[in-house]
Amino acid sequence: MPVTMSIQPSMDESPKVSCVVLNWNNYEDTSNCIKSLIEQDYDNFDIIVVDNGSVDGSGTKLKQQFDSINVVFNATNLGFAGGMNRGIEIALENDTEYVWILNNDIVVKPKSLCRLVDRMTSNVGIGVLSPKILDFDNNLWFSKGVVNWWIGRVTHSEPDESEEGLIDNDYIPLAAALIDADVIEEAGIIPENYFLYFEDVEFSQEVKNLNRDVYTDLATTVLHKGSASGGGGDWSYIFLLYFQELFSIQKEI
Repeated sequence: MPVTMSIQPSMDESPKVSCVVLNWNNYEDTSNCIKSLIEQDYDNFDIIVVDNGSVDGSGTKLKQQFDSINVVFNATNLGFAGGMNRGIEIALENDTEYVWILNNDIVVKPKSLCRLVDRMTSNVGIGVLSPKILDFDNNLWFSKGVVNWWIGRVTHSEPDESEEGLIDNDYIPLAAALIDADVIEEAGIIPENYFLYFEDVEFSQEVKNLNRDVYTDLATTVLHKGSASGGGGDWSYIFLLYFQELFSIQKEI
């Protein structure tokens, strides 16, 4: 039986948010992500699922299950950035004010979106905002993104004990990032020259170049299964593989 999203209208409508989820041959995780989004305690959002060239029929199955979301199909796998950008472009065409891009293995809590939007609207300098991200065992996966430009290393570090509320980052992973649509219009869409990994570093730097903040909201948490979209990997190898890309990003700053 199809699942329908029911949003209660309000007298004072909240800013419009488009949630963009990327699916690639993974019905189960994507379905769980969508179900958690449908339960959001927020009154003005839509859901765009981009099926990124799946060959297992998962995109069609999602379209049949969730009749109130927009499922679009890419003929081939365009990579993380290329797939997400398809959804982002559709969101911008529909005059959204914020775009919430999510890995398909993210599960959000009912008040997550409401809290993130409230943070964004109360702090107009924020360009991109991430919640704190835990894995399914409630271990910390992301709270603060740090880039060491000298050795080309990108890490997630724990915030200092004195840090709470909103904290600044060198970058944030685009796993559950809420982005101001105006920032996308100015900074451009997600860089597509990496296919997978490090597009988030370059995009964060483009946002910072606009004098907009790249923050984490430590008071809002979501859950991340991890490795469902990219299949995992040896990060020490990835750091070496992309050192030249990191160096080129820094040269442009």
